[in-house]
Amino acid sequence: MERVLDWGIEVVLWFQQASPQLDAVFAAFTFLGDEEFFLIALPLIYWSIDRAVGVRLMVVFLLSGLVNQVAKHLAVQPRPYQYDSRVVQIVGEDGFGIPSGHTQSAVVVWGVLGSVVRKKWFWVLAGVLMVLIPVSRVYLGVHFPTDVLGGYVLGALVLWLWLRYGVRLEQWFFEQETIHQLILIVAVPALAMAVWPTEDMVTGGGTMVGLGAGLVLERNQIRISMDGKGRWRDNVFVERLWRSVKYEEVYLRAYETVHEARSSLAKYFDFYNHERGHQSLNRQTPWQVYTARTFAQAA
Repeated sequence: MERVLDWGIEVVLWFQQASPQLDAVFAAFTFLGDEEFFLIALPLIYWSIDRAVGVRLMVVFLLSGLVNQVAKHLAVQPRPYQYDSRVVQIVGEDGFGIPSGHTQSAVVVWGVLGSVVRKKWFWVLAGVLMVLIPVSRVYLGVHFPTDVLGGYVLGALVLWLWLRYGVRLEQWFFEQETIHQLILIVAVPALAMAVWPTEDMVTGGGTMVGLGAGLVLERNQIRISMDGKGRWRDNVFVERLWRSVKYEEVYLRAYETVHEARSSLAKYFDFYNHERGHQSLNRQTPWQVYTARTFAQAA
C-alpha cells in the first residue's frame, strides 16, 4: 500500500506544479462537489423545478454521503498532505481520504440527473463535471488518485443500485405508516452516528434526519408554509415580545441561578400578559384580547 501512496504523491505533486495559477479554477470545480453546493442546489430543484426529482436527488445524495462516511471509517486512509509534507493543502479538508466524497457525489447526483434529463448535451456536461471535480481534489492536495478511483467505484455502485431499485424502495417507504417512516429516518443515521460519532458523520446524519422528516411530514399533508403568507406578522410579534423581555427584564437583572431566572421571568410574563396594556391592542392586555376572542368563538 505504501508504494501505491508514494505513486499517488508523485501524481499530486505533478498537478500542483500549476499552483497557484490554477488554484481558483480548481477550487471552483471542487465547490460544485461540496456538500454546501448540493444542499443549496437540490432544494432549489425541489421547490422550483420538479418536486419528485428533487426528493429523489436529496434522498440519494444523503444516502450516498452516509455510505461514503462509513466507507471512509472502514478504510482509515490518510490524505496526501497528511502523508507527505511536500503536498500543499490548498483547501481546508480533514478526516479520512478514501473514497473521495466529492467524486462519489458527482457520479451519483449528476448520474441521476442525467437519467432524468436524457439529453446529449446534459450528459456531456455531467461527464465533464464527473472528471473535473475529482481532478480538482487531487490538484488541491486533499485526495490521492486511488481515493478518486474509490469514489468512482462506490459512486457507480450507489448509482446503479438507485436506478435499479430506487423507485421500488421509494414506493415501499411511503407505503409505511407515517410514524414508521419517521422512525426509519431517525434510526438509520442514528446507528451510523453511534458507531462513528465524528463531526462529518453527525453533520451528515443530522441533515438526513431533518430533511427526511420534513419531506415525510409534507408528503403526509402536514403543510409547511414556504410562501410567507402571514409569517411576517408572527415575526413582528415575536421580535417585539423578546425585545421587551430583553430590555425590560433580562438586561436589568443579574440572575445568579437558573431557579432565580425562571422565577423572575415567570413574574414578568404574568405582568406582560395580564397587567400591561399594549398600544397595538388598544391598551388592552393580551389576556383580555385572547379571552374575548375565545368567548366570541364559543358563542
